[in-house]
Amino acid sequence: LVLTAICTTHFFDSLSLAALLHAETSESQLTYDLSLSRGSRTTNGESYDYSEFHLGLNYRFSDWFTWRNSGFYRTVPQGFGDDYYGLDSSARFTTQVDLSETSYISLFAGAGARIPSEGRSAPLADGGVTFQFGGLRLGAGAKIILNSLVYNDSSIKDDVQYFLTLAGGGTL
Repeated sequence: LVLTAICTTHFFDSLSLAALLHAETSESQLTYDLSLSRGSRTTNGESYDYSEFHLGLNYRFSDWFTWRNSGFYRTVPQGFGDDYYGLDSSARFTTQVDLSETSYISLFAGAGARIPSEGRSAPLADGGVTFQFGGLRLGAGAKIILNSLVYNDSSIKDDVQYFLTLAGGGTL
């Protein structure tokens, strides 16, 4: 009887969380965007700058929670290795200030993982701001890839990058 009560309580708590995620928005949305980022990386005492191109898919569960998956392609300068690609996946928490029916400012912060085609997967954290004006959304922010947590090599530092995001009014 006690086990049944615990399982039932846990089941209803799970349902409550799912309801909370969907309760604060009129509808869930799947959106897409393009991003460009610049960063620097230090390995074995040598630093280089790189660029990344991202195609992101964002699933908005509620007004305050979005799950983002972004395929990326990193261009590496000659002499520092090959270009590579991968996936960034993160949970983002957001807050928004409406300016009008079609315009707002949104702040976000999140954490997730980077899964590259070369090297080890690493945790990441990001944050930024998004401005929406009608059907156009512009964003900017920063991301840190925490390489120091997965490599036991003090010469490999965390990557810090700054990004710009552009999105239209498209939803899937």
